Amino acid sequence: MLSDSTAQLVGRAAILGEPEMVAIKGADAPVPARRLLGVASERERTGPAQSTLVGRGLELHTMTGLLERAIAGRGSVVGVVGPPGIGKSRLVREALEVAKSSGVRVFSTYCESHASQIPFHAVARLFRTATRVGGLDDAAARARLRTQLPDADRDDLLILDDLLGIADPAVTLPRIDPDARRRRLAALINTANLARTEPILYVMEDVHWIDQGSESMMADILAVIGQTPHPMRLLGPSSRC
Repeated sequence: MLSDSTAQLVGRAAILGEPEMVAIKGADAPVPARRLLGVASERERTGPAQSTLVGRGLELHTMTGLLERAIAGRGSVVGVVGPPGIGKSRLVREALEVAKSSGVRVFSTYCESHASQIPFHAVARLFRTATRVGGLDDAAARARLRTQLPDADRDDLLILDDLLGIADPAVTLPRIDPDARRRRLAALINTANLARTEPILYVMEDVHWIDQGSESMMADILAVIGQTPHPMRLLGPSSRC
């Protein structure tokens, strides 16, 4: 049996059963899991992974409409909420395919139950993806950030380096409290989003496991998404929001 986060990591490399609720030792309530049925062949990994989506036409139409509105210049936020096994993950995947076919850049991550006590874990994952610093050495990653944010305050860049795990150990970080750090990072990201000229889609899955620091920072960012010219943020799938 695989947890949700493990199931997402194996992607198409494995053949998985439908989500089901499983009672495990140490948990007060059943948790969602998927049964490992086998290892996918090369054809299964590269071929169509899903059957036709059925019974979610209204929801997909709504999400597509909001995506079109974001592309036209009015940012949107969507929350996908429902009980386990209802098809939230599939609906999100369909929306991502619509976005990609429309030329929208997609940046996604997911929250993990075992990381829910690690401050800023979820937003760090999301913005490592969005800034495309993954796979670079720390010096190259810092250089890329400064190219992307040429007008940013030096101290703000240093705390962003720290958030993304690419800080220069030879440079002293600004001494600020966690709440001020969160506000400055959110302001920096909001400024970058407001300056964007191309449509993008941020996706954060399993937000019921989000850590408190990330949740607070996301609230600051979501508050201005409606003012941004293009971004759309999709929160889900989640059993609660």
